[in-house]
Amino acid sequence: MSSPITLPEISLQAKIATVQNEYRELVPWKNEAFDPVKLVTAFAAKGDLQSCQSEVFQLELLIKNLNDIRKPRPDVFSSLRAKIYKCGNYSNHVGLRMEARIASSLARKGVGFSYVDAPDFTVKVEGGTAFIECTGVLPADVPHGKDMRYKIASAINKKSAMPYANGSTAVAVEATSVFAAMITAGLSGDDTDLNQYLPPLLASTSLGAVLVFHVVYDREASFLRFVYHRFDCHGIALELKRLLDEEYPFVGGQIRNPFVPGARTLLPIYRADFPVWYESGTIVQVLPADGRLLGLHRHLPSLSAGALNVRYAPVKT
Repeated sequence: MSSPITLPEISLQAKIATVQNEYRELVPWKNEAFDPVKLVTAFAAKGDLQSCQSEVFQLELLIKNLNDIRKPRPDVFSSLRAKIYKCGNYSNHVGLRMEARIASSLARKGVGFSYVDAPDFTVKVEGGTAFIECTGVLPADVPHGKDMRYKIASAINKKSAMPYANGSTAVAVEATSVFAAMITAGLSGDDTDLNQYLPPLLASTSLGAVLVFHVVYDREASFLRFVYHRFDCHGIALELKRLLDEEYPFVGGQIRNPFVPGARTLLPIYRADFPVWYESGTIVQVLPADGRLLGLHRHLPSLSAGALNVRYAPVKT
């Protein structure tokens, strides 16, 4: 197994101070609520550098996403801030981070949407309406030896059983910590491949699409990038496909030296010939970065073009 990683480009103490001040300006805190700032400082006090870095990155993204919607959609900002303010545990907080990111993406694109519960987002598109429901998964309670990917599948199955599950609905899953845990455990190849694992489980789902997200830190460019794996289900509605093809994604950039926040090792588990899809639909080659490019997916020729899209969307720190 590789040696533990540190990121010398980042001054953690400076970032902790910055994100604490910026987050407190956006979201007040009360004693009974979950506090992501306290989580960051607790990891720092224990000397858990990787976990501290991961939560700092996540908090930076949350701050940016909240600021993205604050002016153009004050109604959504107020509702989301109230949810975060009342949130009582880490698991629900991870789901709210996913909601903030979807809201930010839609707002920056100028897409008309409403933010309500079950599903979280109702989006107007040409020809009809599409829906996005958000959730988050954590690896903490995975039994020893059990495939960690089951956490992602379990979250999808739970959402598939809801009344709103239909061909017009996509489920967005925030799974950064699961990916990081798999990398830390030294897993690779078939043990981490979502392309092989998820499609058979989605064959009978009533959902239209599943988007599995994780955060990547581009060490070379000092950028945080939000990556998602897109799985179109057999019953996807035209309006949802149009939303995912034309409205939601952003133009991205190549990641030459990436790191999954929270992971404690670098593993060569990303095939250099895997095509990365951008908003324009142009396929480019991922650079191998000295054989250490991270990822948890492989190119399967049996999947039709567009069945799985991995989009790199740069997010400024």
